[in-house]
Amino acid sequence: MRDSEGTIAARIDDDFGLFTDQSDNGPFDLELKNQSSKTALRTGTVEIRVDPKGNDVWKFNYFLDMMFSDGSHLTSEASGLRLSDQQQQQEFAIA
Repeated sequence: MRDSEGTIAARIDDDFGLFTDQSDNGPFDLELKNQSSKTALRTGTVEIRVDPKGNDVWKFNYFLDMMFSDGSHLTSEASGLRLSDQQQQQEFAIA
């Protein structure tokens, strides 16, 4: 996740193992890297990337919920996504 200046605010980088077809996985906690303001995150982006071994396709939905100390939230979500060895990453807006 990057803020509006392009600074990495939080990330997760892991080999999560096998995700079987039609399964639900998560939630996964992001590691905070740099403190960003809610204002800067509001116009930031979420990047999802896979590094498949061979000819693999990952079909998924995602939901990101950022909770702030004042009780407010920012979210980002998308459904029906597809990543593969042909297209390894996509970027999404935060709302």
